[in-house]
Amino acid sequence: MIELARLGYVTQPRMSQIMALNQLAPDIQEALLNLPATKGKPEIHEKRLRPIAALLTWKEQRAAWKHICDEVGFQNAVVEGSVDQV
Repeated sequence: MIELARLGYVTQPRMSQIMALNQLAPDIQEALLNLPATKGKPEIHEKRLRPIAALLTWKEQRAAWKHICDEVGFQNAVVEGSVDQV
């Protein structure tokens, strides 16, 4: 992790925050990659995703993700997945 942080010119704690996004359900990761480009400060950002990535099941993550999408009006960003982790 330290080497990745060095290569990315970020601190190790910041790299840990970014790597935690790997814990998101695959369909949420895909939805994030397909969000439309925005001008200015984005409404969905890494800090807002941290609590979702900390949830243990993909079902809980999807519910939290849907809540954020509803708040910011990204109806097309909600992708329903059929696989859940234990």
